[in-house]
Amino acid sequence: MQYRIPEVADLFYKVGFLRGVEVIAPDLRPAGERDGIRPRDREAAATLLFSGVTRWLMQEGSVHPVVSLNEMDINADRAVDRLMLACAAW
Repeated sequence: MQYRIPEVADLFYKVGFLRGVEVIAPDLRPAGERDGIRPRDREAAATLLFSGVTRWLMQEGSVHPVVSLNEMDINADRAVDRLMLACAAW
């Protein structure tokens, strides 16, 4: 789609993906400070987290037409767990 309608792809990126990263990133500073971790790059960490969740949803959604809210919650929790295990890197 990005090659056929670049304006639409850009819009989806800005109001979808980037907006998700913007919502997550500010929460990483207080979470890191609470856990004694000083985040070096909140935007990169937020991008990894949001990418993990959205990629999973795209993959599952392409095979299973209905992904339940419970499945989405479980995957989001797992993505947060992975991010927290790697917190020394962010």
